[in-house]
Amino acid sequence: MPANRGVAANRDKINDDRRWPAAPLKTRQIDVTGSLVAEIETPVSAQAAQTAAYQRNPYPSFIHPLTHPDRLATIARLSGLDAPDIGTARVLEVGVGDGLNLLSMAQALPDASFVGFDIEAEGIGRGRERVAAVGQGNVRLEVADLMNGAPEIDGSFDYIIAHGVFAWVPEPVALALLALIGERLAPNGVAFVSFNALPGSYATQAVREAMMRAAGNAENAEERLERARALLRAIAEPRGNDGQVQKGLRIVARERLERDARVLVHDELSTSWHPWHLSDVLDRSREHGLMFLGDASAELVVDGILMDQAPAPAPALQQFVEARACADDDLAFRQFRRLLLTRDDALPRRHVDPRVIEGLFAASYAEEVEPETFAAGPRRIRCDHPPLRDALRRLIAASPERIPVRDLGLNDAYLRALIGLFDYEMLSLHTVPTSCSPTVRQRPKASPLARVMVSEGMDWAATLDHRVVALDAGAKEVLAMLDGSTEREDVYARLSGRGFDGEAAVAGLAGIALLTR
Repeated sequence: MPANRGVAANRDKINDDRRWPAAPLKTRQIDVTGSLVAEIETPVSAQAAQTAAYQRNPYPSFIHPLTHPDRLATIARLSGLDAPDIGTARVLEVGVGDGLNLLSMAQALPDASFVGFDIEAEGIGRGRERVAAVGQGNVRLEVADLMNGAPEIDGSFDYIIAHGVFAWVPEPVALALLALIGERLAPNGVAFVSFNALPGSYATQAVREAMMRAAGNAENAEERLERARALLRAIAEPRGNDGQVQKGLRIVARERLERDARVLVHDELSTSWHPWHLSDVLDRSREHGLMFLGDASAELVVDGILMDQAPAPAPALQQFVEARACADDDLAFRQFRRLLLTRDDALPRRHVDPRVIEGLFAASYAEEVEPETFAAGPRRIRCDHPPLRDALRRLIAASPERIPVRDLGLNDAYLRALIGLFDYEMLSLHTVPTSCSPTVRQRPKASPLARVMVSEGMDWAATLDHRVVALDAGAKEVLAMLDGSTEREDVYARLSGRGFDGEAAVAGLAGIALLTR
């Protein structure tokens, strides 16, 4: 993740006392027990070098589906918190880069407002150009600095997103992020803060430290990257006397080799890379009036939900949920957290209310690969409960349409079972209906954002339900034609003249949520 989002963007800003403290940053170094063993000072010149490296090698454009306010609101409501309506919400993204993630969200929620900021002006400039090209009037991108409270950003926000910031900046900047959330998060609002988690990241830290030694004092990112990748290739090779620890570290090295090189430069090769234990993040969050709500990650959706336990007084309930999550991180050797925070006076009920589930919408991109066996990516389940099996089949057949859960006709026990299927990514739950067209309308129109992305030469697109889809040359050609000005039959005829089955090609785009209503 970008290593210096929130860090001042150039030497002039660093030397301006209004924008950066005169003293060097101090970063804690802890041992495996969590005890403080040192405080490392980061000189101002090193901060400047880190920022300059980010500017020379911009973080790649991407979207992050788990950051969507709809997912945050859904998990909050399942946890018993009456989260704000995303249809009219104010959403803030910190460390927004070039704004693609935010713009993808905004295209489906025209009555909500979206604000994003980043310290890196070039990325914001690119993002503003893309916003203008898409014609999305509910998005505002700003150059701003966490360390002076981001004064360019005003008001409170129902949803605050900080993906790839907290663990990739010096500790004072990370704490400034929590302060900003504490100051700007609206009542019953939800904040998303991702970070490399302990204890699982100790393995990554061992490989990172070896990479940093290999990179040495190379001055440019290309040389640092090549030295680090050479070492990773060497580490990845198994040896005959490998024990379980060595085998695990070699797996870490192979995973790093498979990453986009730009991501590797900004993550493990960053001068700031600080994994946190969940308990420490929660301790720091409490100082700003924030508390644990849950996690947006797959298989951690139920972190903040008590499926079976008896009710308890609110303070005891909160303590129990937090202690359980922290203990589970230790037992699972958790490597990454997509933490959800809310205000400490919100007091979510934590117990599942079937009526809340009935008020949601459901969709599924799973496949029935064998009778009663369903797969979604690498995940597979066998479902021989007729009501759930039939509900899954109905959702798959309707995809990408979202069906009101109440229309599935499930009893309370099966409604609760939907949470497990949601947690395991067999289906998705939502607070709003889909904004895409599951069928081809008379004048088909593709997502304006997807069309702009294709015009920029990208080989993938952000869908109207905030997912990533790869595009081949044919799909890109079809997308470019669908501006909403041409009758469906004429589109089919033009595509037929270019060797496409026009009807199937356009229907295919509808099936992956790329056509507007």
